[in-house]
Amino acid sequence: LVEVPSVAITGIQTPEADGWSVEGSGLTVLVRELPLELEQEDGAEQYFHTTLDTASLDMTGGRTAEARLRITSYSGLGVNNGPIFGCTVGPSFRDVALQFAPGQLRMVTRTTPGGSTWSGVGAVVSFDWNDEASHTYRFIADPTTDSVVLIVDDVVLTTLALSAFTTGTVEGRAYFGANANSAATQSVVEWDSFSV
Repeated sequence: LVEVPSVAITGIQTPEADGWSVEGSGLTVLVRELPLELEQEDGAEQYFHTTLDTASLDMTGGRTAEARLRITSYSGLGVNNGPIFGCTVGPSFRDVALQFAPGQLRMVTRTTPGGSTWSGVGAVVSFDWNDEASHTYRFIADPTTDSVVLIVDDVVLTTLALSAFTTGTVEGRAYFGANANSAATQSVVEWDSFSV
């Protein structure tokens, strides 16, 4: 068997207590033994991130990121605004992430390596995530096939070229949270799970 490094949230304590680092500020975290609730107000931008155990194996291979979540309220969502999760993938540490807009999902990447702004990759995918239900969002990124496959509730929605995503600066980084470039951005998200 091959051992693949992985990380996940427990939901029984804050992400920081679980060993996740914090970048940014302004999210209210409510721990309720799953879901873990993150409340974004007035354009707050905050991520929780960690790095996989890069010493244990070759980290240049593929990666799967998965989150089960429900967005219970929102305003001003779109690229650079609202809930986001992702990871770095492959030998160039490509920064691959998923972001939400009303009735849509969008794969995004950092505009510049290590930067704080994002740009969309590929077409917007229509999906009604605002149906008051939790959904499982997964992307599988594979440098061997140069592909990123977006899957929601076990249905493939789109496939994109991994090479279209920006080269990153941190090997094996996993992150989730909310970003904002507008004070009008607000969201409340119940995270049942997040893992890479």
